[in-house]
Parts: sequence; C-alpha cells; structure tokens
Amino acid sequence: MHSSINRDVLSSVIEKVLLNIGLEVHSLVEKKLNKNYYYKFSDCYENPEPLHTILKELYGNSYAEIAKKITDELDDVTLDQKLSKFIDVITCK
Repeated sequence: MHSSINRDVLSSVIEKVLLNIGLEVHSLVEKKLNKNYYYKFSDCYENPEPLHTILKELYGNSYAEIAKKITDELDDVTLDQKLSKFIDVITCK
C-alpha cells in the first residue's frame, strides 16, 4: 500500500512542477513519455530513466533545474527504495 501512495505522490509532484513551469511543458513531456515509452507520470516511480532522458533531450542542462524542483517537492515525503532510486536517477547521482 505504501508504494502505491508514493507512486501517486510522485506522479502528482511531477505534474505539479511541470504545470508550474507551464502547460506546454507539461503537455510536451507527457506526450513524449506516452509516445516514446507508453508511460504515464506514475510509471516513473518504477522506472525514472525515461523521464530523465526526455527532460535532458528537451531542456539540455536546464533539466537539472526541473529535477531539483521535483526533488525539493519530495523533501517531506518518506522515501522508500524506489523514490530514492528516482531521485538518484533524475539528479544523475
């Protein structure tokens, strides 16, 4: 149960951060995740690499700012192994 809650929290955080940047950014990332990987944002909990790849392709080095915003939003969340992996992958640790 805990993992499904964390998956939902992560999905919401990703969407919130992208929407705060702009609706076009959110839509573009969402479309690329779906088109290239058949993913939804919630799938990034299990496998964050596609999100990292797309952000890097679209925004180059600026992706690091987006990754930081996402990880900052997760500060208050109790990290499980998959969330820890997500943070490591998205921030290239």
